[in-house]
Amino acid sequence: MKYIHILILTFVCFGCTHTTEISLNESMVKFSDFPSNDSLMFVTMSDEILDEPAKILFNGNTLIIKTFCRGKDKHLVVYSLAENKIINELIEYGDGPEAMLSCEIGFLDDKLWLYDMSKMNIGLVSIDSLLLAHPNIDRYKLNSHYYYRTAMLNDSIMLGTNDMSSKSKIAYVNLKTGVVAWRGDYAYLNENINLGTLIDACSCYVDINPKTKDIVLAYRYTDVIEIYNCKGELKYSLHGPECFDIKFRSNGVSMVKTKDTRKAYVNSYVTEKNIYLLYSGCKKNEANWANGTELYVFSWEGQPQKKYILDQPIYTFAVDEDRGVIYSYSIQKDELVKAYI
Repeated sequence: MKYIHILILTFVCFGCTHTTEISLNESMVKFSDFPSNDSLMFVTMSDEILDEPAKILFNGNTLIIKTFCRGKDKHLVVYSLAENKIINELIEYGDGPEAMLSCEIGFLDDKLWLYDMSKMNIGLVSIDSLLLAHPNIDRYKLNSHYYYRTAMLNDSIMLGTNDMSSKSKIAYVNLKTGVVAWRGDYAYLNENINLGTLIDACSCYVDINPKTKDIVLAYRYTDVIEIYNCKGELKYSLHGPECFDIKFRSNGVSMVKTKDTRKAYVNSYVTEKNIYLLYSGCKKNEANWANGTELYVFSWEGQPQKKYILDQPIYTFAVDEDRGVIYSYSIQKDELVKAYI
């Protein structure tokens, strides 16, 4: 495998009178293939009816599923793998004190964190209490900043990405004091372009290694990943395997997607050992723009490991490395599915 060092990642702004240049970092490495390739065949787990999942987390003998909540009912579903059925639904949709208008989830040790972007708060709840109808949630009010994605570094520090008002990539938000520190500066942002437009174009997913606390950013509109240590210092950056840059148009305020805009990563999952990224590669007018048809595996040392070709498009997934199972949801059949790796 041949790696080529590049210094500047150039984004082309179609329909503008200039070229928009964004340098994510100065130590990016290009790659063109994975050392190993395989395919994944999904099989039905259950035909129980549930709203389409936005996020799936694996926890021992259960799946914790965050749905899109399109029916405006409950945000979370707890699914028993042993019993092969739903065993609880919780966290009501709404504006009440115990309800949530939006919900993003993740693990922090033996707790589940729940981020409500609409209400600007984040909660921590014991995983063991998720079988209760109304578990006790410790909630923290956040500042008024918007973050595209969040993750919990520890029980007092939340990470947020893509604050439209900041030239840094990662916000370290202290939940107890409200103090925000910034890490991961861009190498270059064209000051002639509205900052919000550029940050929107650089939107990314953020995940944290549960053991080392290293951080990975996976970008949505270019096939780039960056790996940082817990202090926000860049360790590795990869661009590939297709090495495409983002294409967009600026309306002077925000990013406008064009027919040539491509989607890179659409979802993510991490373990202590590996980084799993669901990849689209489609243009905006193609069928699987919002879903993934390939699953890429990277090491936390910044090495491409494996590429899986999926037998159907999916949006979200969870990984059980010990049993060698990928859990997901079939968009085609509206049911939970799994595949063996």
